[in-house]
Amino acid sequence: MKSNTLNSGYEYTVAHISRKDSGGGAARAVVRLHRSLMKCSEIQSLLYVAVKHLEEANTIGPRCNFGKAINALRPHLLKPIIDRRQTGLRSLNLLPSRWPSKIKNADIAHLHWIGSETLRLEELQIFRQPVVWTCHDMWPFSGCRHVTSEMLPSDWLDSWVWRRKQKTYARSNIHFVAPSRWIQDRIRQSEVTKTWDVLHKYPSDY
Repeated sequence: MKSNTLNSGYEYTVAHISRKDSGGGAARAVVRLHRSLMKCSEIQSLLYVAVKHLEEANTIGPRCNFGKAINALRPHLLKPIIDRRQTGLRSLNLLPSRWPSKIKNADIAHLHWIGSETLRLEELQIFRQPVVWTCHDMWPFSGCRHVTSEMLPSDWLDSWVWRRKQKTYARSNIHFVAPSRWIQDRIRQSEVTKTWDVLHKYPSDY
């Protein structure tokens, strides 16, 4: 088993951050990518998750029951703010995390599905390394909704998260990745991300 210590003789270290390592297309995609990168002798791939289900090499999750309980509780703490009359999953990403400091020695931070308070949105601007963000759904380039038919904010909560993203992205070093042509087109249409470069790669969520 490879070491999960940062920069243990590798040329590059990629630190993936994902809500979880199992359940859903985004989780399957990050695990597949993580496994592929571990086969490269020059690259150290480390997968950091808030909710850990698998016994996968180089995957780091909460180490104690208290940490597991806190991460499970985080998405529920802000539910009173979210309008329950609206359907669909929403994320505010308001609660702070320690991800930037945990991976400070990595060469690349690769974000995947980070909703449900996995990290605070404003923390994007304090990562020391370039941030690659694979858009597994619409949340990175919309307001607080993960899936929406509207490319503009639909209510006050949407608008608030939208403005936070515009401000934070302008101060961050982010490179967006689209796993489909459809996602790529939506990134380029969104007022939040239309000025950003986006890389289209092969479908990874299926």
